Amino acid sequence: MFKAGALKDNKLYVRNDQGKWIELQEAAKQYEQHRILKHT
Repeated sequence: MFKAGALKDNKLYVRNDQGKWIELQEAAKQYEQHRILKHT
């Protein structure tokens, strides 16, 4: 789901499916929600 990671301002960023850079914590939240939606 997530590809490369980059460190900026002491925060880890990952690239999502749309090729946008988002903060890892943000990505984790989105991933959790995505997983929850899939299972309900």
